[in-house]
Amino acid sequence: MLICKKPKIFDVDLYALAAFVGFCALTWLALIKPLNEKVSQQHLDQEEQRLNKESAQTKLVNLQELTRQEQVLASRLKQTRNILGDNAAIPEAIRNMERLCRLCGLRLDEINPGEDTFTQHFRKTGLHLRLSGTFPQGQALLTQIREELYYVRIKSMLVTMKDTQLNLCEIVIDLDIFSAR
Repeated sequence: MLICKKPKIFDVDLYALAAFVGFCALTWLALIKPLNEKVSQQHLDQEEQRLNKESAQTKLVNLQELTRQEQVLASRLKQTRNILGDNAAIPEAIRNMERLCRLCGLRLDEINPGEDTFTQHFRKTGLHLRLSGTFPQGQALLTQIREELYYVRIKSMLVTMKDTQLNLCEIVIDLDIFSAR
């Protein structure tokens, strides 16, 4: 019988070395590579969760800020309603002023209540209007107020030019609204 010697280099069995390297490669392919992929996927999932959490926190902060602003606006509106709500002539005057501003081509920017004065027979309530438009439109509005709103007196009018080329100006009108006591 013929006995073959295994090839050896420096007293190392090459078949055994090849088998060991092959076993290590198969182990890496079968176990370690999927584990590395799972670990990297887990890191990506954790990063995505962190980003989602930061996004949710940002949205929560924005929502809290909007809620706070809404509460501030609601309290201001409530104060304005309290000031204007006890005089029945004010809502009608505001509706008429909005209608006249549209009719004259003016933009009604702001309405603020003024002071209340009581006399023996009537109540006088101030109303402060801020309008945008041209000066002739403002003059037309004054004419319309005098002709249609008999219970409104024009106390003062201030015109400030915004754009001289376009003839745009800011018009501030103080009105006195008279009503029964």
